[in-house]
Amino acid sequence: MGLLLVFLVTLVVGQSISIGIGLLVERHATPYAGLMAFIACYFAMFWLAWRFAVRVTRPTSHLAAAEADENAHIRASRKSNAILLGAYAATEDLWAQSTLLFAGA
Repeated sequence: MGLLLVFLVTLVVGQSISIGIGLLVERHATPYAGLMAFIACYFAMFWLAWRFAVRVTRPTSHLAAAEADENAHIRASRKSNAILLGAYAATEDLWAQSTLLFAGA
């Protein structure tokens, strides 16, 4: 119910802004340009109002889960970086040993 209410309030405010933009463009340009600006804003406001309403009414449990997933990803990334760093260090050590072997031959 809250999602629908936020959507409708946002839509009314957004459509008022669309009317204002259309009238402003009509005053400074042709009536056709004002109509086209209004129609573009009219349909864009539906999309923007829905995106805003979904973002505002998103349950906090989803936010906490998303944050936990992000933290788990960071920990996994750190672990994989440590493994790669260890492999790089081992490769450097092997390279130094092979250089010594070839220099002695």
